[in-house]
Amino acid sequence: MKFRMAKLAWVMIAVLCGATFAAQEAASPRATSGPAPVITSPTTATGNVGTFFSYTITATNSPDSYSASKLPPFLTMTSMNTFSGTPNTTGTFNITVMAGNSNGFGSATLTLMVMPPLSMVTSPGGATATVGVPFSFQIMATNSPTGFDAMVLPPNLALNKQTGLISGTPTQAGQTDLIISVTNSGGTTMTPFSIFAFVPPVITSPLAIDTFENEPFSYVLTANTAAVFNAAPLPQGVAFSGETNTISGTLATPGVYNIPIAAANPGGMDNKTLTVSNRSRAIPVITEFSSDDDPGFLGSPVTYTFSASDSDSPMLQYRIDFGDGFPAITGSFAADTFVAIGHTYTVPGDYVATLTVTGGLQSATAMTDESIPAPGSGSDGVKNVSDNVDEVDDPDDNIGIALCASNGGVIRLCIDPDTTDGRSRASTDLTTDWGDISGRTSKSAGSRPVHQFIHHGIFVAKVSETTHGTNQNVGIARRMIAVGSNETGERTPHALKPAFAQRSAAAKRFSASRLRGRLSFGRASIDTVSLLGSITLPAGFNVGAQHELQIGIGNVTGSINLNEKGSGMLPGSPALYKKVKIFFPGIKGGILPADQQVRVDVLLAAQGLSAAGFDTSGISNKHPGSSGLLRQIQVALVLDGIAYETLVPVLLDVSSDAAHGSFDLAK
Repeated sequence: MKFRMAKLAWVMIAVLCGATFAAQEAASPRATSGPAPVITSPTTATGNVGTFFSYTITATNSPDSYSASKLPPFLTMTSMNTFSGTPNTTGTFNITVMAGNSNGFGSATLTLMVMPPLSMVTSPGGATATVGVPFSFQIMATNSPTGFDAMVLPPNLALNKQTGLISGTPTQAGQTDLIISVTNSGGTTMTPFSIFAFVPPVITSPLAIDTFENEPFSYVLTANTAAVFNAAPLPQGVAFSGETNTISGTLATPGVYNIPIAAANPGGMDNKTLTVSNRSRAIPVITEFSSDDDPGFLGSPVTYTFSASDSDSPMLQYRIDFGDGFPAITGSFAADTFVAIGHTYTVPGDYVATLTVTGGLQSATAMTDESIPAPGSGSDGVKNVSDNVDEVDDPDDNIGIALCASNGGVIRLCIDPDTTDGRSRASTDLTTDWGDISGRTSKSAGSRPVHQFIHHGIFVAKVSETTHGTNQNVGIARRMIAVGSNETGERTPHALKPAFAQRSAAAKRFSASRLRGRLSFGRASIDTVSLLGSITLPAGFNVGAQHELQIGIGNVTGSINLNEKGSGMLPGSPALYKKVKIFFPGIKGGILPADQQVRVDVLLAAQGLSAAGFDTSGISNKHPGSSGLLRQIQVALVLDGIAYETLVPVLLDVSSDAAHGSFDLAK
């Protein structure tokens, strides 16, 4: 009876519950059915004993719940869909992972294989090596490593892959960053590693210096490579700066001081001794050491001038090393006097001459540069058209300029200031501005200046004479230098036969039959100069082509192109030619079979020709009311690299008001 009542009670509860569920279904709509989640995270994983492990469950179809069963003891759920932990035993574990949503659950089995502990590197992450010194480094690791490897080892180093020993002798300095891998039964780990290779320091600064009593000195320690320096112990009055690697100070007591010095870096250490000789006696003072000929002329004497003083030595000794390998010259001289020593350089080059002057126990040294230019390529022995031919004189400032030596474009001038007006060479200085092409401009001092021209053409050398010390102008002179392409080694558009270089002196001259001009002095009017003369063209010259021509008259120069008929194609550069004509002969084929003389006709027309250069030929208004003044005007031509030059005598007339003048060829 009790059993039946109980059963009836359960039936009643079921009926009531069913009615409730039905009522709930009637009260709210039923959820739309869809797919259940599908596990997408990996179904296999590997871990190692002692190494943290983490696994995240992922699935499709927007799961809202996750779970994992059959987890080994060392793993726990640490978030909604992640479990993690550190394995403490090896083995294979099958773990059920699940993800659910309102439509059901999806599950998969994760197979986790736990391997033995990984081998971990325990040795330092870097090692120091020295270039040229055997090196070895043992890689240390835990958990019984069975193999080693390394990527990008420095040159000449190798790794024993069984023992983990890196060894060899480094050949270059620097830092090498690499990756070390260690393998055991649990797998492979990788660890960064660096090898720092250093060059052992060697002190390179001098190990002996001279200092003077109660005078500050400074000495900088240097080495062949980066290093940390030290100097100790130090004598009184001397200190060492580690920031500048400098030993400096003042030694009050004469004597010899030995100072230990050291240079160190991780590659090693170098210890040496610096010997400091502190002297008390006065040293000579070199007051002058210079070359009177810089640049100098190859094969000609170069004169060096020097002087020195000494407070306690009336007689001094000298030694000059000329820097070219020849034996030094020695001798003695009185203090405060000037000495001139000559030396001839036989090989072109840039030299440094060294003068040592000794008085008692002390010495002083001075150096000066000397340049000996080389002749142009293939032009050794080729002389200039004006070599030792004419001296150009400025009759107003009494300065003469001769081209006294030449060789392959290297020109030496001999400048001769006239001393009849009371000035002496010792009281004035001479400076020559060579007027060379752009990039080659230079100035030379002295009465025997030398310059190397590397381009053919007409150049105006300007000589300035100034008072010594005060630099006041005393006089100015000019000289044109006609440089041929045979001197510079250039190949002109119409290259000539080799015989060109061997032209006779007559074939190098310009013969003038007319040279007249009318010039205004200080007025804005046109000056005119008319030139008529002849030159000799060498055999092999091509008259049937266009030509380049440089013309210089009275230190006024310009260039112009000529057509095949010898006429100037105006305006030229600069535009100062009214007429330029060379009367070329008509030759079939255009090549001269033999030397031939041709006429040259030139007319210049421009303002200010006197100030532009004619004044230094004496064509000026410094002598108003004068007539028949004898002057010489330099004329130069360079035709297709062939140079011609001459001095033309003229007679100058100047108006009484000094406003204008005229000149004509002296008969």
